[in-house]
Amino acid sequence: AHRDFPRWAYFLFPVENRRKNVQYGVNATESEASKMLDKQKIRELQAKGMGYRKIAMALGLPENTVKSHCRRHPYIPLEEACLQCKKAIQSTPHKRKKKFCSDACRMVWWNAHQNLVNRKAIYSLICRQCGKSFESYGKSNRQYCSRACYAQARKKVPV
Repeated sequence: AHRDFPRWAYFLFPVENRRKNVQYGVNATESEASKMLDKQKIRELQAKGMGYRKIAMALGLPENTVKSHCRRHPYIPLEEACLQCKKAIQSTPHKRKKKFCSDACRMVWWNAHQNLVNRKAIYSLICRQCGKSFESYGKSNRQYCSRACYAQARKKVPV
């Protein structure tokens, strides 16, 4: 009924009758669910490397709909995303790929994943005070196994 009027004339009609607020023939919850499925499918196909046109043909959507969604929500490969917060990272070409977007993210991630730390610098040493063998991580020049042995070694022996 309102289609005979120009677009600018919609303000003359009550809000519930305006075209942009009315769902024709489809339940609002059904259309929202189908939109979510479409978005997920677009992401999956984009991750596989398909272009806008192929995605649109596969899902039966207009090409411009797919294109605008992909531009608003760009696909970021997992290799180029921060391991902690999943934000995009721009690495410098010909250099080692970055894993984290900031020091804060790096520290939070490594504290949560300590089992993945590759501990290569473990040294077996002998305590100067008690003669017991002990392991030291990261320092090859430690001399005492504990603070107690260190304190005992520092005490002056009465003559």
